[in-house]
Amino acid sequence: MYENSSSTVQQTASDVRIKRIALLLVMIVIISGSSVLMFLFVRTTRLTGYSNGTATAALSTTAKEDATSIAQTKVAGTEITTSRATATVASVPDPYANGKLMLYDPLTTDQSTTQSWRWEQDSTCAFQGNAYHVTDVVRGYLVNCELTNDGNSVLNFSDFTLEVKMTILKGDEGGITFRQVNQPGYLGYRILFDKDSNYRFLLSTSSDTKELMSGASSAFHTGYGQTNTIGLVARGRSFTWYVNDQSAGSVSDSTYQLGSFDLEAATFSGHTEYPEVAYSNFKIWRL
Repeated sequence: MYENSSSTVQQTASDVRIKRIALLLVMIVIISGSSVLMFLFVRTTRLTGYSNGTATAALSTTAKEDATSIAQTKVAGTEITTSRATATVASVPDPYANGKLMLYDPLTTDQSTTQSWRWEQDSTCAFQGNAYHVTDVVRGYLVNCELTNDGNSVLNFSDFTLEVKMTILKGDEGGITFRQVNQPGYLGYRILFDKDSNYRFLLSTSSDTKELMSGASSAFHTGYGQTNTIGLVARGRSFTWYVNDQSAGSVSDSTYQLGSFDLEAATFSGHTEYPEVAYSNFKIWRL
């Protein structure tokens, strides 16, 4: 009986050891499996994070490139805008050639110019209402008023730029004679405008007067009492005229190289109204 109990105890102890070893092995397997799973999880997470980070970085780079592109587009747009503004500015420049300002006369009174130059004054050439009026009582006729050096001698200009404001009050035409020679009659070049925007560029010699150019200016303010700024550039044998800062026409001729200036008023033959034209802000630049 005693021997049998001892054998049973020994068997039981052996079984317990076996179970413990088996349990230990199971635990080792479980722990090892968990470690492997943890390693795989961490690695996968890291790879995923790296992948996501790379994608994010790529997106950031793309965003930066897009932003740069947008910024460049905006800059380009600014450059285009600036270029257009510059072009706009360039499409409306000072229309006249550069030169030295020789005379600025508001034509308000006979003392309005600071130079010794004077305008002719008589029954047809007079200062009135802050302007210089050129008038006549002869129908179908042209009258001129001359700019002189202190009333004694004419001023001779060759190459120049001229500008004056002109208002036709009565009659048909107003305008400028230039390079006028000191001979009897109105010899020289003449640019005339009527109240309906038509112009004539005339050449008057001792033998005849002929029309070198005619046309109309869309920039001209038509009708009586409308003020227009008339510009003229004479350089050598080339002449260009302007209406309200817009080029109106040009012509070439070499008949006269030097002469003086007149302001004019005229009516056409057969018309019954006396001519009267008011002028102001007369300027001359020597080229």
